[in-house]
Amino acid sequence: MAEWDETRIRALFDTKTPEDWHLDYKSADVFNKSRSELVATLTKEVSGFANADGGVIIVGMEATGPRNRRLPTKIAGAAVGPYQSEWLSQLIGGNISPTFPELNVIGVPLTDDHEGEEVFMISTLRSTFAVQASDFKFYQRSDDRTEPMRGYQVQDVNNRSIGPDLIIRFGFPEQRIRTEPPYHRLQLWTFVINRSRVPAEFAVVKVGLPSVLTQGRANEFGRIPTEQVRLQGSDGTQRILTVYTANYYASDATPPIIAQPSPTRLSPFDMRLAEDDRVEDHEPLVWATYSPRMEPRFGVSWIKSFPGGDAHKASMADAVDIPEISITLDGMSPEEYWRRPA
Repeated sequence: MAEWDETRIRALFDTKTPEDWHLDYKSADVFNKSRSELVATLTKEVSGFANADGGVIIVGMEATGPRNRRLPTKIAGAAVGPYQSEWLSQLIGGNISPTFPELNVIGVPLTDDHEGEEVFMISTLRSTFAVQASDFKFYQRSDDRTEPMRGYQVQDVNNRSIGPDLIIRFGFPEQRIRTEPPYHRLQLWTFVINRSRVPAEFAVVKVGLPSVLTQGRANEFGRIPTEQVRLQGSDGTQRILTVYTANYYASDATPPIIAQPSPTRLSPFDMRLAEDDRVEDHEPLVWATYSPRMEPRFGVSWIKSFPGGDAHKASMADAVDIPEISITLDGMSPEEYWRRPA
């Protein structure tokens, strides 16, 4: 990851990068609060990021807007001198429990009209144990908010050190969409990433594809879908998804899923779209993973730029393309849906 400097901070402002799962903005006015209020504010955010997937708090960047669209509106740091990065690091580190070594605080001096001011970057990695804030509560980042955790969520974080932690990512080996009348074809790869040091000897992977995209050939997920589900998005998106399931077993020929730079790749979905069918600019994919000694994981990804035709390409959207959209599956939250009895 690039080092934090003024250029990188201003780039976030110039591109109006919104807050998200890994990024939070705080006004430097936070330093005008009482010591206890300052501690409560910052330890809450550190707890939230550590118990989620890590992230960065930028103190000195103001932001406004609705949920999932809080955009930076002003860069204004704190006066250099009274608030030092070492002091801030000790203030936060001394008020979270247990001690969390993966906490880093640096000060970035500003220039031009803000010379004599400093923006603080408070970064944390993903923790393998639940981190408690100064109010004795556990928090977790969700979209662009930091919310109190439930008991099972705290246990789930603590289980990171004793079991696998599998998530799914998607990609296209060939972005170009091939036309083979009467279909348009493309391949979608599924990657399993283990964020724990504990290998997964067995895993269940479920992927929900928009029903308009059908499989042309068999793969590890098989050609027979296991279920269908109705997706409703907070932006008005409505889709019927076809869910496919793959069971992954470690063997002499197939290694366990371990934490490594290169994720474990499953066989691709060879998808096809009838020439007369239409898809939207963005199409949702839902996924869930299960493994022994691991709480179920689930999420949603989006395919962008997917009209048919030789000249078009498909790729996975990122947070800049599509801000986080909350969804329901058959009227339930993804958490409720994937945890429901079979």
